[in-house]
Amino acid sequence: MIENISFILGMAHPGQLGFQPAYSPVMEGIVDLHHYICFFLVLILIFVSWTLGYTLFRYSMTSSYVTYKLLALKPSALVNKASSSFFLVPLLFNFNTLLPYKETKKFSHWTDLEIAWTILPSLVLLSIAVPSFVLLYSTDELTDDIAVTIKVIGHQWYWSYEYVDLTFETAVSSNFQEPKIWNFDSYLIPWEGALSPNYKSTRLLGVDNPLYLPIKTHIRFLISAADVLHSFAIPSLGIKTDAVPGRLNQTFTYITAPGIYFGQCSEICGVNHGFMPIQVVALPWEAWASLLEEKLTN
Repeated sequence: MIENISFILGMAHPGQLGFQPAYSPVMEGIVDLHHYICFFLVLILIFVSWTLGYTLFRYSMTSSYVTYKLLALKPSALVNKASSSFFLVPLLFNFNTLLPYKETKKFSHWTDLEIAWTILPSLVLLSIAVPSFVLLYSTDELTDDIAVTIKVIGHQWYWSYEYVDLTFETAVSSNFQEPKIWNFDSYLIPWEGALSPNYKSTRLLGVDNPLYLPIKTHIRFLISAADVLHSFAIPSLGIKTDAVPGRLNQTFTYITAPGIYFGQCSEICGVNHGFMPIQVVALPWEAWASLLEEKLTN
């Protein structure tokens, strides 16, 4: 059944704009939050552009509806019309940028306006922060029904994965002996040998030992590094967690569709940083369980 999985779902394409398709609830939330924030960005862009354009047009020298001649003004009138020496220069060219006091006073020490432009941006930031924090905390909250735990170790420059058959039933049946472990290393496939019978592996993304995971299952990742900083990232699944030496980070995912997903290290970890990809093959639970049983038995 594993050989029949010949379709790639999570992979970037040349010239792609936007996100990869989402195949986990967390990634769907990230995409929705992005679109939600873009709504406010468009409104702010329109408002700021209109304000800037209106200001340039309404308060420019040539659009001033009053033209004065310097010689026609008395010194007292000049003081009343110009509040600073800056406005004397336009007067020399028979232009006056000043508007009547009744209009200009609204834009100088206008308390209502200052309150408005302080409160409104705060409300916008609050409306963005609430769903953002909800999504952020949801990526760290683990459910009670975690069925699979995978330990991920980043190396220069490859990944190591470890499955542990560590359930209470297994521990009881084995009289609390050492749990069965399936661990392996995952290296980049050279481009010359990157063709498989069922699908064409993409350059710099295919690996010799992909990570097999079940779909529609809560999966926990325990992530660390053996040497330098790495970052375990699979965009289509909404996973991006740092791998830090001496520290154990965790994240989780829930894959919604079977297929092949690609990721890469998202941390500058050395000269061969671009040559440690991540390949995940998502299988139905029955196929994945039989594969895991076979590997643990061997």
